[in-house]
Amino acid sequence: MNYLIKPDYLKHIQSDNLTVITDGNDAYLDECEAIAIEEIKSYISSRYDVETIFADIPEFDVLLSYAIGNFVTYLDVIYKCNVATTPGNLPTDTNFWSATDERSAKMVSIVVDLSLYHLHSRINPRNIPDLRGIRRDDAVRWLTETRDLKNNPSFLPVLDANADGVDGLKIKWGSNDITTNSY
Repeated sequence: MNYLIKPDYLKHIQSDNLTVITDGNDAYLDECEAIAIEEIKSYISSRYDVETIFADIPEFDVLLSYAIGNFVTYLDVIYKCNVATTPGNLPTDTNFWSATDERSAKMVSIVVDLSLYHLHSRINPRNIPDLRGIRRDDAVRWLTETRDLKNNPSFLPVLDANADGVDGLKIKWGSNDITTNSY
C-alpha cells in the first residue's frame, strides 16, 4: 500500500524513534499501514468511497508517460501531473508537474495514528506508550461517529447510492393515521 509517505510519519514521531520501532525496516511501515487502512475501511466503507480515499500513489518511474491528473511520489513528495508527459520528464519539472497533496489531512493523521499504534504493539503489546493508545482511541471514536452519522466530514467522497442501478434505502416520512378513540 502506498497511501502514506515517510514525511507523514515524521509529523507524528521523531525520525530516530521511528527507526527504533521499525528496526530500520520500512516493510513494517507498509504492513502496519495496510492493517490501519483495512481497519478504517471496516468503519466507513458502507457510506464512503474508500477506493478513492485510499487510491495508491505510485513511485515515479522515469520510463513511463503520465496523463493529466496522475499522482506520483518522488523523493518523498507527492506530485500531480498538469500536462501529459513523455518518459524522462521528472516531477521536479514545474512545466509538467506541481507538488501538491490532495489527500485529506485528517485521514492521513488517522492512518498514521493507527499505524504507529500497530507498530508499537508489534514490539510489546503490554507496553504501548499512553500517547499512542489515546490517539488510537481518538481515531476509532472519530471513525465510529462518522460511521454512525454523528459527524459528516465534507472531505470524504460519499458513495453514489444508485451507482449500481439499485435504488437506495427506502425512507418513510409523514405521520401515523389519525385515530379517534371513544371510551
